[in-house]
Amino acid sequence: MDTVVIIPARAGSKGLENKNMMRIGPLTLIEIAVEYSVDEGHYPVLTTNAMEYLGPCPWDGCNTKEVIYRPECFCQDDTPIDMVLRHAISMLKPDSYEYVALLYPNVVRKPGILKKCIDKIKETGCDSVQTLTEVSEQHPFFMHTKNKDDQIHKLIYNQVYRRQELPKYYYVDGAAAVVKTEVLMDANTSDDPHAFWGTDRRCVVQQPGDSVNIDTQHDFDMAVDYMARLTSGK
Repeated sequence: MDTVVIIPARAGSKGLENKNMMRIGPLTLIEIAVEYSVDEGHYPVLTTNAMEYLGPCPWDGCNTKEVIYRPECFCQDDTPIDMVLRHAISMLKPDSYEYVALLYPNVVRKPGILKKCIDKIKETGCDSVQTLTEVSEQHPFFMHTKNKDDQIHKLIYNQVYRRQELPKYYYVDGAAAVVKTEVLMDANTSDDPHAFWGTDRRCVVQQPGDSVNIDTQHDFDMAVDYMARLTSGK
């Protein structure tokens, strides 16, 4: 297997408390991510600081390849994800895998998107692939700043009035990402916080609603509805 899927499962959260262990139906978000990875053809690796995730699997039928204990120094709110990935890879032996895939447990996504990312990085030879979604209602051209007197000013000066005239912008939605192991590990000494994605960065574009990133209770409620529709095939 030339690709390892890593699921970062840090305990604690500033938004939703222990959100990674919240359940949608019978499964926690971690279990949903694990099952998703297996369905895409990869037994994932969990990296966590939560002892209850270590040792004998805390749930029946666990399909993880391995569970790695993550030191607290890699579990802070401001810990960059590339440091987490590099620590996990160093524990797994860097030469064992050509590609590292990132699958966040607090994102629910449609089937097939991880495979598309992995296929694209192999087909193109690029450094990394991330999923993107086109910006719609919250387009930067419609955004404003405000001062202390509540006066507003356009964030980006433009003369666009109709939505149909807006340029296409995209945001990283966090559904899936893949990077070459060599590129990830070589970025260890760079001052650029995004250097671990390499220089040839490509994307797989999702449609709005293809995934739900869970950071608030509202997001979680949306994810519950999303998974219900996904399960029913609607």
